[in-house]
Amino acid sequence: DKMPDGNLCTRVFPDTSDQILNKRKIIVIVHPRPEVGITPKESTICPNEQITFTASTLDDRYSRLKWHMGDANNNILSRTVPDLTITYSYPLPGTYSVVLAPEYDELPRCWARDTVTVTVAEVIADFDIDSILSPEFCFTNTSTGADSTKYVWSFEDDPLDGSSNEIDPCYNWDDRIGQWEVCLIAESTIGCKDTICKPINNRFARKIIPYNVFTPNSDSQNDEFVIDGDGIEEYGIKIFNRWGERVYESTDITQSWNGKVDNTGATCPEGTYFYIINYKFIFGEENEGLGPIEGQVELIRNEKK
Repeated sequence: DKMPDGNLCTRVFPDTSDQILNKRKIIVIVHPRPEVGITPKESTICPNEQITFTASTLDDRYSRLKWHMGDANNNILSRTVPDLTITYSYPLPGTYSVVLAPEYDELPRCWARDTVTVTVAEVIADFDIDSILSPEFCFTNTSTGADSTKYVWSFEDDPLDGSSNEIDPCYNWDDRIGQWEVCLIAESTIGCKDTICKPINNRFARKIIPYNVFTPNSDSQNDEFVIDGDGIEEYGIKIFNRWGERVYESTDITQSWNGKVDNTGATCPEGTYFYIINYKFIFGEENEGLGPIEGQVELIRNEKK
């Protein structure tokens, strides 16, 4: 006979054969299967997080419990009534079916079962680094399984570390040269967390150094008036002779003065020349708020013999 819950409890008697002419009427009473139930019914947990299952509904006839954990090892945990709980964890993400199969010794043994589903949800923290605007570094969050409102960034710095809760933040180390660690904690909606840390190398430096003498005599040694600079966003230089006449002007710090008028005109004589430099460092203000750099440079011919 088939029970309302779909289970079968079968008995076979000899007089059920169609070849027997004289049949006896036999009354078979089928009792419902002894109840069994598990709590919680459905759960979502983190990898390696412990979860406790309880045989919350259990007929008094049951004396032994077998818990089929549904993992790759097909683990079966045995308990004896009245021990109705087990605690378990799953290291890998996935969906697992946990089956409670209790047993008893009475006849007939119409044992029931109950099944619950456990989902193990994983969160993986990760990010990419964009250093094209160094010393400002930008970070692209590539985490999976995380809640977009639950990111915590930390930026190693001196004297105090920086932090952010943005999805894709940027951070400026300015002229603090060296290797710094960036860490991201990603958290899922149910509280699963993962952390990843990566280093950045900040080589950015601010400097502008005008030298005070050069010897343009074509010996490939100190032939040009060089301005040594790093981290400069805007630059302009004007050079004048002692009579205030402009002999050179440029907005390109990689172009140096070779001792001729505008580098292509007449050769300038030996002597003292005067320069004015306006500049702006990346992420800085014009002339650092101090006004232009003014100074003088000695042009010495010292002709090559």
